[in-house]
Order: sequence, then structure tokens, then C-alpha cells
Amino acid sequence: DTFLEGVFCSVDGGEPINVAGGLDTKLFEEGPHDVLVFARDLSGKRRSELLTLYFDNSDPVLEKIAPADDQVISADDPFIIRGYDGGGISSVRVMLYDWGGRTKPSPPFSMEEPRYIQLLQGPDGPGPVIAGDYRGALPNVSVVDGEYLLVAQVTDRSGRTTSNYSRLVIDNNGPTIEVISPEDGERIEGGFVPEVRISDVNLVDAYMLFRGERYAPGDAINVSGAQEGAYELRVVATDALGQTTHVQREVFVDS
Repeated sequence: DTFLEGVFCSVDGGEPINVAGGLDTKLFEEGPHDVLVFARDLSGKRRSELLTLYFDNSDPVLEKIAPADDQVISADDPFIIRGYDGGGISSVRVMLYDWGGRTKPSPPFSMEEPRYIQLLQGPDGPGPVIAGDYRGALPNVSVVDGEYLLVAQVTDRSGRTTSNYSRLVIDNNGPTIEVISPEDGERIEGGFVPEVRISDVNLVDAYMLFRGERYAPGDAINVSGAQEGAYELRVVATDALGQTTHVQREVFVDS
């Protein structure tokens, strides 16, 4: 316009602001606003356009709902991350890194590569999502049992990211038991010591049962007083999720 007075905007019906000086979004709450932009000439004539703009002045907010810190989880257990950002959320994801030699949760090193990445699914809407719960689940493949660093991230539409770090233990499988000796049908006598290998990253209990008595792995089995004949030796192991493995051997006491 030859006789342009200026270009102005009005936020949510407020006082006009000359855009030549810029719009300080920090003067307003984060989130969507109706912004009327108009040009006015010296005669008072104007043209305008109403826009819906999202003001984003800070990093997104992240709250980890599940899993809890240090939790032991297995396949199909949920990831739930709650996010908020006034300018709108772009994505929410979780990543698993090897726990390694960490003594507490800490950001990954620059050269570390995640073992697993999952984009979580959040609310659907006609416009940008400002707040909501984003969900996923641990797959039953691709991730081996063990300790991990769980990194949860919320990224907003401005590219700002907020991260949360926690320790996570994955246990998809029950304990493994290998009975090296006795073999099935073997004869035992005296203070026999079974050779047993038990492995599980989250083992909470392991024992042997013989004639109703409980023995720790590595203990000698007391066969004194037992009549000659066939008996069952049972090895039992349980992990933190209650997954239990049993292995039985039939042995013969030869007194």
C-alpha cells in the first residue's frame, strides 16, 4: 500500500501490536491462540486474516507413568509416557541402551547405540496434540534378558526435547537349569553332591528337593537312612517375575 500505516496483530482480541517490533509470545500462556493479523493504511482501510497459532516458550514436559524405575518387565508390558507442550507434541519414543558399568541412570555416551527404539502412539485429533498419554509395549523378540538404560523422550514441534533416564530389567524367559550330574537313572550313595548350573539375570530362588528335604545348589545330598530304591531329585529355580523352572532326575540309592 502506498500509504501503509503498518501491520498489526491482536492476540485473542487484545490490544493491537505493531509487528514491526515483533511479537513476544512469552507475554502469553503457551498453547493455541487466535491471532488476528491486519494491515491498515492512513485512511483507516484494512485487510485482515485470522490465524490459530501455537505459542511455545519452553521445553516439553515429560512424565513416565510406566514402567516404574528399576522395574522388572516382560513381553507386552506397557510403556506409558505422558507429555505436554503448549506448541504441540511432535513425537514420543523410548530407547533401550545396555546398562553397562553404570551405577545410576545417566545419559548415553556420544558413541553409544540403542539396542531398541520404539515410537509410541498417542492421541489423535484434528490439530496438534498438546497433552496426552503415549503408549507402546515391550516386544517379545529382539530384546534379550538383562539390565538396560531406558531413555524416554518427548519432542515438540519446535524441535525441543525432554528426556527421562531410568534403569529397567527385562525378563522374558524363565531360569535355565542344567543338571550335569546325576544322569537320569544314576545310582548315588553317601554324601552325593549334584552338579547343577542355574542361570537367570533376575534369579531370586534356587534349590534342590530330595525325600522332602530342601538343599541349596552345591550342598551334599544326605542319603543316610534311605532304603535302597528309586527316588526323585528335583531342581527348582524362580526369577523375579515368578517364572519357575523344574528339572527332575530319577536316581537310585545304593546303600
